[in-house]
Amino acid sequence: MFPPYPVRLAMLLGWMGMIFVFSADSDSGQTSGGLLEVLLSILAGILSPLEPGERDLVHLLIRKGAHFTEYAVLAMLWTGVLPRGSRRFMLAFFLATGYAITDEIHQAFVPSRGPSPIDVLIDASGATLALALLWLSKRVTWAPRRTS
Repeated sequence: MFPPYPVRLAMLLGWMGMIFVFSADSDSGQTSGGLLEVLLSILAGILSPLEPGERDLVHLLIRKGAHFTEYAVLAMLWTGVLPRGSRRFMLAFFLATGYAITDEIHQAFVPSRGPSPIDVLIDASGATLALALLWLSKRVTWAPRRTS
């Protein structure tokens, strides 16, 4: 059902490495801005053109949404390598949030980047939601529908 432990560990370390590489990108704003332009050109037939302020807001939401998602995935990957037990989800949260803190410290040393406590809160929120949904999914039993 689940990949073997070495595969899960490789997925976790690979994801952490990807986050590190993204954090080392001193042109990350331009990179995500380029992705935004591609996305808006794809959606051009559906959406009306965005004003500059709206474009900046969408760019900000995409960047912060990426933070949220990166750490939601990281927390779930942590649960795959930690021993099963009552504290696994709490430990996954602290490990993901701790990595978010070290990621922001790392960004303090990257030209044109800087640490942001707000980003740590966004990252921790992503981890929290992912772990809460995972925890709930393991507690809910889905009964088959009865046909009358």
